[in-house]
This record gives sequence, structure tokens and C-alpha cells, in this order.
Amino acid sequence: MTRKDVTNLFKRFLITFACTLPLLIALGFLLTNKVSDFVMIVIFVVIAGAVLAIEEYIHYKLYKKRERLKEEQIQKK
Repeated sequence: MTRKDVTNLFKRFLITFACTLPLLIALGFLLTNKVSDFVMIVIFVVIAGAVLAIEEYIHYKLYKKRERLKEEQIQKK
């Protein structure tokens, strides 16, 4: 992995987490004094992990599509 790839990966994770943060904050307010701290942390980790997994899946599919289109362009030339 090049430095550019690592930077892009970090940016993707940061943007995804920034978009998920309002949901986690709202959920935290709703669950305050209703569940224990450990359960709340587990819920936050599961939600953040699921969002990151979905983001990675979408990125993987788009990356494969771009690679396939590049190969088709090379084949046409």
C-alpha cells in the first residue's frame, strides 16, 4: 500500500465515522439511564462496525467496476 492509498483509506473512515456520529449521539441520548454503559458501548461498536462494513462493501464493488471498465477500455484499444 502506498502512502496515497493509506491517506485515502483514512479519509474514507473519517468521513464515514463523521456521518455516523450524529446517529450515535442521538442513540446515546435515547439510551441514557435505560441500559448499562457496557451494553451501550457494545451497541455503538456494532453500529459503527456495520456502517464501516457496508461502506467497505460499496467501495469494493465500485473499485471492481472501475477495474473492469479500465480493462474493457484497454481491450478496445
